[in-house]
Amino acid sequence: MKVAACSSGCPTVDRTMVLLLQHMLWNLPEERETIRKTVFEFAISGGISTEKLCQEAEDLQAAVSIALKNELPVNIICDSCGEEFLLRQEIETHHISHPNHSYTLKAEGSSRIYPYSNLVKKIDSLQEVAGKVSTLSQAQKEIFETELEALVDRMERVKYRFEAERELLKNLMNANIWLSTLDRNEALLLHDTRSTELSELNDLISKSRLMLGVQSRQAKPEPKPALQPAKEAGKREIEKNFRIRFGQQCQQFYEGNWFSIQTQIKSSDQIASNQVSLN
Repeated sequence: MKVAACSSGCPTVDRTMVLLLQHMLWNLPEERETIRKTVFEFAISGGISTEKLCQEAEDLQAAVSIALKNELPVNIICDSCGEEFLLRQEIETHHISHPNHSYTLKAEGSSRIYPYSNLVKKIDSLQEVAGKVSTLSQAQKEIFETELEALVDRMERVKYRFEAERELLKNLMNANIWLSTLDRNEALLLHDTRSTELSELNDLISKSRLMLGVQSRQAKPEPKPALQPAKEAGKREIEKNFRIRFGQQCQQFYEGNWFSIQTQIKSSDQIASNQVSLN
């Protein structure tokens, strides 16, 4: 990669050079596509998983939804054993232990009996009619709000980084003479896909805010590089950060595939040695 950087006129290795590993790390032809995808994902994401952020947002939304629906709109009585329930979680636990039990609504008496699946639908319907915005305790709400705001902070930082780095990433790839047009286009497409995932993440966060009854806070203004003449200095700083992150986050990746690289290097050295002997 140092040779690739030097021949491209770059003073140091940047993370676009890691894309060249797609041609070095496979041993069997059927491994090429998997290796290629892994290398591109690693180089473009910089070690940040937008999928993980989205999963955390989905988990938070699910937890809020469960908590909001935990308090039953009416008291429920098990028609089979007579136990009374005030919380949805209590019914779910009871159903796990007694899957064949049926239930009645206390307000309706024993005039109508519900199997568990029908009871769940009835509870959902009653909660929608009740139109309750929140049944969370103050402590629960504060915990969820803290988790939500922490997730928002992380999303905003990642979003700003992706927006700030796209043009730089494009310039670095254009300077890398070893990358094909296909490589450049695929890398930018992957970068834009990650940006789209952040938009989906923002939608999930908005839904969680609505469920909690929390007003969307005004996004904090992100620090922007000053205009001329400090623009080039800002660009150099971003490039420096690229190299630092690249070194830190690639170490384990390289270590896992170092044996394969060493084998290829030794093989190349042996071929060169044989050629010298023949001459």
